Amino acid sequence: MIRAAVRLALCFGIAVGAKWYFPFSHWFWVPLTVCLVMKPDFGSVFSRAILRIIGTLIGAGVATVIIVLVPKGVGFGIAILLISAFIPWLMMCSYSLQAVAITPVVILLVAAITPAEQDNYSAQRIAATAIGGAVVIVFGYLLWPHSRRVWVHQVFAEAMGSIATELTYSGTPIPRDDAGPVGRRHDGVVRARRAAAASLTELSARLHRALAEPPPSDAVAAAWLPAVDAAQQLADEVARYAADRLSNRAPANPDGARDVADAVRAVGRIPGQGSDPRASAVDQQNLRTGDGLGAIVDRLAEVTGLVPHGR
Repeated sequence: MIRAAVRLALCFGIAVGAKWYFPFSHWFWVPLTVCLVMKPDFGSVFSRAILRIIGTLIGAGVATVIIVLVPKGVGFGIAILLISAFIPWLMMCSYSLQAVAITPVVILLVAAITPAEQDNYSAQRIAATAIGGAVVIVFGYLLWPHSRRVWVHQVFAEAMGSIATELTYSGTPIPRDDAGPVGRRHDGVVRARRAAAASLTELSARLHRALAEPPPSDAVAAAWLPAVDAAQQLADEVARYAADRLSNRAPANPDGARDVADAVRAVGRIPGQGSDPRASAVDQQNLRTGDGLGAIVDRLAEVTGLVPHGR
């Protein structure tokens, strides 16, 4: 988060400096582009910058045609109304299509309140978007070499640790006489399950966005996605085991659950901080302790075989 804030601050400062070298009056479109493209929950910075430039170019062309053919007044209002009606739908389709719709609306609104008869701000919009996009790509992406492999491993390790914690809690006997231990056991299972789901969901979403980025980010994402999908299935299997334990369809097996949980943590261990995940595959055949844990061990073997190494 700190790195993202520093990147945004650097790019925004450079964009604001556009006031001194941007040859047009609407220089503030440059920092506006930077802020919109670098909004963290919008997806890949690189792909959004490219899509915004392409969408703005097309939208500016649409605005130019309308300005040339439609006189100011009621005609402008009708054109703006018709284009605006498609914005909500286009926003759900693609970010580039969203820019295609919003760009002519903005240009037409600016032209409508300008005293001159035919003021076309399409060139300014295109130039500002191109400069803002270039600032983001160069100063917000290319100049920040980062190890996506390390970040993916960290989040993956957190998710596997949470799955292991849920499995450990689930394998313990359910207290029958004291509500306190029952509640603590249940809370532990629920917290671990939510933490695992949050980590895996975030990881999957960010990897899917990274597929649109240039190498090596796209290759790293493509290599990790199968392992993350398998880890989600492993988490589902552990959740089913927890439900079976709660309904007494599976007996308590704290030792077996603990052993399998240790193997789960080993698969998620970050290289350099312990054994290679592949080393744990040798011992997984000895984890078939029965009592509902067999399916979990099978899923764990799938995850072990899919975790990429050297990425």
